[in-house]
Amino acid sequence: MTLELVPPIRKKIVEKLNHMPEDDLSEVMDFLEFLAWRAQQPPVPQMKSSSTAEVLRALRGRGKGERLVERLLAARQTDQTIDEKSHDYLRS
Repeated sequence: MTLELVPPIRKKIVEKLNHMPEDDLSEVMDFLEFLAWRAQQPPVPQMKSSSTAEVLRALRGRGKGERLVERLLAARQTDQTIDEKSHDYLRS
């Protein structure tokens, strides 16, 4: 396949590789091997997006400790309040 028939992204990659020092090419090769390996792996199941509260409620009764979920929810609320105050402070 001649360079004229190569898709633009591949052409850009080849041009970058042609100007790259030999020492850096081994890192590029490592990355390409990683991408090939990752493509061979089974897909990771995607979790349904849920709020933090929903996830913690689903865990109710699965952990040790009295009122664990309620304490975790309260701690999360406190963290969110602190984050909001920090964000507001940084904006001012």
